[in-house]
Amino acid sequence: KRSALANWGWQIPPSLNRVVVTLGLNSTAGVEPAAPTALLERRGLTGEHGARGGDGCAPSAAATSDLLSSPQFLPFLQPDFDAGEFASQALADAHITAQAQTDQLQDGLRLLQGQLAGEVAARQEELGAAGGAGGAAARLAQAEATFATSALAVTSLQAALRRVRAEIMDPYQQVQMRTRQLAALHGTVLLLRAALQRLKLAAKLRTALAEPALASSPLDLAKAARLVADVEAVEGETNLRGLDAIESDGDFLKTARQQILGHAEELLRKGMEALSQAEVASALQIFFNLGDLHGAVAGLIERQAADAEAALAAAVDARKLHSAAGGLLSGAAGRSAAVPAAKRQELLWEKIGEALAAMSTAAMAAWHLQRVLAKKRDPLTHVLFLDELAKGAPMADGTTANGGAAVLPIDSMW
Repeated sequence: KRSALANWGWQIPPSLNRVVVTLGLNSTAGVEPAAPTALLERRGLTGEHGARGGDGCAPSAAATSDLLSSPQFLPFLQPDFDAGEFASQALADAHITAQAQTDQLQDGLRLLQGQLAGEVAARQEELGAAGGAGGAAARLAQAEATFATSALAVTSLQAALRRVRAEIMDPYQQVQMRTRQLAALHGTVLLLRAALQRLKLAAKLRTALAEPALASSPLDLAKAARLVADVEAVEGETNLRGLDAIESDGDFLKTARQQILGHAEELLRKGMEALSQAEVASALQIFFNLGDLHGAVAGLIERQAADAEAALAAAVDARKLHSAAGGLLSGAAGRSAAVPAAKRQELLWEKIGEALAAMSTAAMAAWHLQRVLAKKRDPLTHVLFLDELAKGAPMADGTTANGGAAVLPIDSMW
């Protein structure tokens, strides 16, 4: 009955529940419930406050209160009730036998069962409504069924995922390992290719520098400069540090670059002195191949401007004019005489003429250099040297000097 009441959503009073559980006896243990009326008459609970109300359908509240306040049930309602201690006291009581006490407990249990049966009968409609299709019990049963179905589906899904993982894990690991191997192999191939190209270029450069007529052949110098630039490009694209065969050529490449730069500067100086377009163009081609065209042109213009400025400063220096005129003239009496004004003017105009000649030479050199730059093109890329120079010198951060504005030799001179 207690389980039926719980399924219907009706809570058993805690006091009655404690009594039933403590006694440990029910109808399924072979004890048939007695008639509620007879038990209530035996306990003196019938009559005015009987087990059923005036209408004979439900136990009254007074009957329930008398039942709970009966001396037989009072010990079971105590908060600190102990079943073992109660049984010990009952067995130790000499006034009544154990069988008699057991009979009393059986009668009490029947009385409680009768009371519960009356309560269930009185609340039959309420319990029926709670146990309907839309009741809490039905919803709870439906929720339990849904949960059980969901749990089964989750278990099946987990099993399927474990099977899929077991099937694809090994191929995935194989693919991942092969991918790493391929990446390492590809990197090794690129490194070996770059190292081989670097060694070949270095060997060609050695052969080119070993030519006896290198200094007198601008074409060979240009080829050697191109080889040096190619070697530097390979080293810039691929990190070849740590390779003994590559690092052993480091000093040789530095020496080769300095040697080629020296020949190119000498060739450019001769061409500027003779105003030879062929020699200047050959020297500029060497600087272009080395990637130092901007530096070479800027250095040449700075030297020409510095020479002109030094000549002009010397022309107007009073001390140098006085020294050039012979200093003070000694008289017959041992007193010194100043340089005549005409002599000073002559020396001044002479120095100014020399300064103007130096400035003219510098300007002519700048104009000659710019004329060659405007005509010379690289034979491989067909880039005009003047256009390359107008882009501005490349900086370390990837930008160009002067914001990419054109700085021509004549502009730099003035």
